[in-house]
Amino acid sequence: PAQFRAVVERVRSGGMSLCEAERLEMGFTHSESGQALGEHWRLPDEIVDVIAWHHEVEQAKRNVALTALVHLADELCLRHGLDNGLPEPAETDLREDPAWNLLTRVYPYLSEADLEQFHLEMKEFTRQVTAMVGSLFGAHRAA
Repeated sequence: PAQFRAVVERVRSGGMSLCEAERLEMGFTHSESGQALGEHWRLPDEIVDVIAWHHEVEQAKRNVALTALVHLADELCLRHGLDNGLPEPAETDLREDPAWNLLTRVYPYLSEADLEQFHLEMKEFTRQVTAMVGSLFGAHRAA
């Protein structure tokens, strides 16, 4: 717990990513600990790879499209306030994200997507989800 508090402090004070702070303070990242836990639980290798490489999509060897999709879901959550409460920089344009490039190679029709419209719809969806969570658990949980 003390090491993770130091991780949180580094992220909050220095513009450092969660993974960078984890590596500096603990010597490993949540991706690596998740990988170890997935292996310990004997999850399928394809799922363990998604856990291990969701921040480094280019390193994935199996289930690469799912790894890219999980990475993008993580990025979208960060951008739209559905995050862990830590200030992490998000990429400015999804089209520059290696995961997006990988998915558009696998699913070429995605390259025609209107990402600006998608972000607007995502913003509205996030507002609706936040309101729903607030109504279920109280306004203090939704914020």
